[in-house]
This record gives sequence, structure tokens and C-alpha cells, in this order.
Amino acid sequence: MEQSDKHLTARDRILIKKQGVLGLLILWTFWYLWISQHFSKIELHLFLNGFTRLEYDSFFKLVTHLGDGLIFPVLAIILLFCSYRDSVSFILLGLLVLVFSQVMKQWLFADMLRPTAELEGYIYRAIPNFHTHKNNSFPSGHSTAAFAAGVWFYLNSRNRFFGIVTIFLALLAALSRVYLNQHFMGDVLAGAWIGSMLAFASYSFSRNWKSDGWDASFLWPKNNSKSSPN
Repeated sequence: MEQSDKHLTARDRILIKKQGVLGLLILWTFWYLWISQHFSKIELHLFLNGFTRLEYDSFFKLVTHLGDGLIFPVLAIILLFCSYRDSVSFILLGLLVLVFSQVMKQWLFADMLRPTAELEGYIYRAIPNFHTHKNNSFPSGHSTAAFAAGVWFYLNSRNRFFGIVTIFLALLAALSRVYLNQHFMGDVLAGAWIGSMLAFASYSFSRNWKSDGWDASFLWPKNNSKSSPN
């Protein structure tokens, strides 16, 4: 298997990675559709809420920040030291995430309530010392951002382990939104799909910028030797 990997082109490797991401999302979607036949979104949320524990709270409060929109400008600045192409591609991705998530949350699905609003009258465990919102539940903006960033880094990574870690962190960030009662499972699943598709688009679009100058960086301003992954 290792020998055959050496004969794969860069385009083939990217295709395999995209198929892997789509496979994960499809499995997650089938699971959600199956379980939705047996539980309403409120029943599913109450069931999952039963697994929350005080000792896990701090971890999920921390990991949820991986879906903050601030990650895009911060990491884009860092990427300037690696490649202008990657930096611009990543900040473009951040803008796409902002536009798509806000248009859907604020206009298309503005009437979708979050768990804390839907669960009024139900008994469930609220996460202490954590502020929750009541409106604009669909889709999860944090999940969109986390999967957009995670998938983008997965596509760019030449290290298989690092790439898998970025997807795992994106999944943790998305599930943290359910744990913290900020979103229903369907909200984060939709965000994962949207973020992944935006990452595919941003990555593919940036690979078509032919100028060698795009592959220079602050550290290697005259580096024109890097070939395009596609």
C-alpha cells in the first residue's frame, strides 16, 4: 500500500482526501437520519445531555473556541510565513464562512430556536458559568468554521497524522456545541457539511492561481520552486 501511494499524483491524493471527508459526513448523516426516525430533535438532545458531566465541562468550553471566527485572521497571518497562496486562500475561506453562515442564520432560518429556548419546561443539565443563546440555531456557525478550517488544513497537509488530527478537532468543536446546549445535532451536522464544501471550494480555487509569486512567503520571498498541489 505504501509503495502504491508513492505513485499517486497530488491531484489523486487530494481526491482521496475529499472522498474521506465526504465518507465521514455521509456516515454521520445516515446515522442522524436513522436516529431521527426514533427520536425528535429535543428527545435526542435530552438523551445526549444525560452524558454531560461536571468534569468534562472545562474541556468542551475550551475546545468550542476552535470554531471561533477569529481563527481565520490569526491563522492567515501565520500562513503568510508559509505561503501567500495559503494565507489568501484561508482568509477567503473565512469570508465565505462568515457570509454563508450569517445569511442562513440571520435570514433564511432566522426563526430556528436554540436548545435553551426549545427546552423550556424540560428538565436537563445546563452547563454552569456558560452563556447560551436562544435564537439563530441553524446552522451552527462554530461547526461551519471548525470544519472549514479543519478540512482546509487536512487538504493542505502532507502529514497524514496531522491531517487526521485537524478533522478530529473539527469534530470535537462541532460536538461541543451540542454538549454546551448551544445547538441541536442537526445544526452542527449542517454546519459540518457547509464548512467542508466551502473548504473544498476555497482550496481548489486557490490551486488555480498560476503565478509563481503566490508560493512565496515572508520567510522565502523569492521561493518559486514550490509546485502547485494540483
